[in-house]
Amino acid sequence: MKNLRFDNLSILVDFIDFGRFRSKNFQFSIFNFQLICLFFVLLTIVLPVSAVNANQEPQSVKKNLTDSEKRKFDYIYLEALNLKNANKYDAAFELFNHCLSIDSTASVVLYELSAFYLQMDKPEKAVALLKQSVRYSPDNSTYKMALAQITLSIGMYGEAAEVYEELINTWPDKIDLNYYLAEAYVQAGEIGKAIDTFDTLEEIMGMSEPLSVQKFRLYMMLEQSDEAFRELTKLADKFPANARYPILIGDLLLEKKESDKALEYYRKAYSIDPENPYYTLSMVNYYELEGNPEAAEEQVRLALVNEKLDVDLKVGILTRYVQQLQRSRNRTTEGANTLFQTLLELHPEEIELKLLYASLLSMQGNRDESRFQLQLVTEWNLRTKAPGNNC
Repeated sequence: MKNLRFDNLSILVDFIDFGRFRSKNFQFSIFNFQLICLFFVLLTIVLPVSAVNANQEPQSVKKNLTDSEKRKFDYIYLEALNLKNANKYDAAFELFNHCLSIDSTASVVLYELSAFYLQMDKPEKAVALLKQSVRYSPDNSTYKMALAQITLSIGMYGEAAEVYEELINTWPDKIDLNYYLAEAYVQAGEIGKAIDTFDTLEEIMGMSEPLSVQKFRLYMMLEQSDEAFRELTKLADKFPANARYPILIGDLLLEKKESDKALEYYRKAYSIDPENPYYTLSMVNYYELEGNPEAAEEQVRLALVNEKLDVDLKVGILTRYVQQLQRSRNRTTEGANTLFQTLLELHPEEIELKLLYASLLSMQGNRDESRFQLQLVTEWNLRTKAPGNNC
């Protein structure tokens, strides 16, 4: 069981639902044109169009149109908007480009065209257009917000952070901008700046579970265990009925080889929630550190049959379990069969479980049963891929 130690810190922290704090939630879809357009419209509601930043670069010179050019531009621009709203995107795209031929400095047209290039999966072109839009209208926060969102979504994290910094300076009451700034810092590797941003949010909003958990994760990334411990202690004190924080504290102590102190926190977690599967995984690590592989293996079994544990995590545990059995010549494997059968009753449609069970049966020399499990996998794949099957 030596190799069955689990990184329960990562597992448990990832299990917590952070809502807006999950990095995936910061991603900006570039594949649905209508959602993109809706996003741009909402920006005009969320942020004012005339919030001036005193630290901006000087505005680029805009083209002066004649009265005739203005009338022509306005007519074509309005017609392009009507076509876009009627879902006639090809025609709208042509007219917006025609507008640009009349006035290449028209921020509103550059802004509109950027959405089309996102739909065409050309985010770099969209960014270039939005940069021009911002350059010609540096006092327009809507254009800046669009630029920040897109640069963040395509991995231009440093540039995204700079734009969010400008937006926050311009519009400090928009607290949500700080979350995006922190995400840009994290993705750019500026973990210290991200923590500072969350500290600022905590000063504004007061302590909250998502903020403290996110700071804990960042301190762990920096390997600053004392600071991480401090954040967990704050959480445990504020949420005494939540078992996951004593478990995480115990895991930190166990990493420092302070097993007696860790056990105190694990027992505290058990008294709060005896069926918590992450307590069981932590006890696997505890017994491994204490040199008791039999007790550790029993905890593995308890975790695997716990209905509260995510099936994907169970598959990962089982994979390591089977690998360990394959390396151990002196260990009997019969008990594993019962465990697999129990799990397959709990998760009858889980393909990975059947494949792992087939691997174990093959290792035991039970070729017929192994082939049967593989046949079940094949039949399942054929059913799910059959025409008209929406599984």
